Amino acid sequence: MALQFVQTWPQVFDLLHLALGVGVVLLLLLLLVSLRRNKTRASVAEQGGSNTTTPATSMLQQADQVGALQLLGILQTQARLVDFALEDIQHYGDDQVGVAARVVHQGLQTALNQHFTFTPVVTEGE
Repeated sequence: MALQFVQTWPQVFDLLHLALGVGVVLLLLLLLVSLRRNKTRASVAEQGGSNTTTPATSMLQQADQVGALQLLGILQTQARLVDFALEDIQHYGDDQVGVAARVVHQGLQTALNQHFTFTPVVTEGE
């Protein structure tokens, strides 16, 4: 039984797996931001409702969540990333998943290049 389970793991790392990995990372980031925000609210409630944060700190926490939601919205609008990540692809063939991954990848590239400027961290060759 264990051998059969091992055989079901993907043998190739392709664009689909990359897109799925990116989607999972984005969803985990949103979850962490949400949990952090709930933890802060619970801490304030335990202190009797007195908010000890300055308005600037509160605005920064709110901006972090807004920024994450804006990025997720851009990636959903231009690349359908959330739809792709939440779709059950078990019953689709590899060719269908590959086509979908290509569309998602192209949308991700477009969105990232349109909204961000990337520069190398290391200038030397690899």
